[in-house]
Amino acid sequence: VDATIVLPDRVSGYYRSSRFDWSGMVAQIVYHGHTYTREWLVPHDPTRSDNAIGLAEEFGTGTAGLPGPPGYEEAKPGETFMKIGVGLLERVDDSHYRFGYDYRILQPGTWQTRTGKRWVEFSQEMKQERGWGYRYTKRVELSPSRPELRITHTLTNLGAQTINQNHYCHNFLAIDREPIGP
Repeated sequence: VDATIVLPDRVSGYYRSSRFDWSGMVAQIVYHGHTYTREWLVPHDPTRSDNAIGLAEEFGTGTAGLPGPPGYEEAKPGETFMKIGVGLLERVDDSHYRFGYDYRILQPGTWQTRTGKRWVEFSQEMKQERGWGYRYTKRVELSPSRPELRITHTLTNLGAQTINQNHYCHNFLAIDREPIGP
């Protein structure tokens, strides 16, 4: 298995918007000459919330009764809330959280990246003035003995507020660049 992992970078990263976790987006997977991911939207705009690729993950979708991002409900328009894997975002109005909206990123999270021969690990720490805080670590690893790509996550609460989040992986899959379908 060969995998291409997109690195988080606030200036030139492949993805720099408010919906998906910036770390470890799996842009391409190749196994026995077949490719299993592709670009979702062309032309690519790294600042649009839905312009992700491959295995794109997010916390706090706020759909179907699931919680939105930490601090969103408490924030007033113009105040900040946290999007795990992204940073501090600005609430724009009194409406419910909309995962596909391009929220303004007031402070992108700082990422630490470590690498090994078959793995890459990302870590981000964020704190916010109303008692929200976290440390998030994501590791993407190729198995040494099987054709397997493993993604593991650790989320540690660093604040006084309870974090209640769901996690979602949006699989922008294709087989040999053909979209899934009939």
